[in-house]
Amino acid sequence: MRIAAALGISRPHLASTKDAEPKPRASYDKRGDAALLERIQAIVEARPTCGYRRVTAHLNQQPNEPRVNHKRVYRVMRKANLLLAR
Repeated sequence: MRIAAALGISRPHLASTKDAEPKPRASYDKRGDAALLERIQAIVEARPTCGYRRVTAHLNQQPNEPRVNHKRVYRVMRKANLLLAR
């Protein structure tokens, strides 16, 4: 408590700034990502120069399929190494 007072910071902040390594974040998997990946791979095989935004547009143009968020497409494509090189 004296150290925190001398430094002018709160005790919880002092405890959170220890030399401990932060835990790596776990990967996020949503139900239906495997089926979405199959749809994405079909588009990427037909159009290999499309980025994730264009792939999202193609996915959302398909009838009788639910709309997909571009951030989800980016996450799935990044995980499968399907993103274009910068």
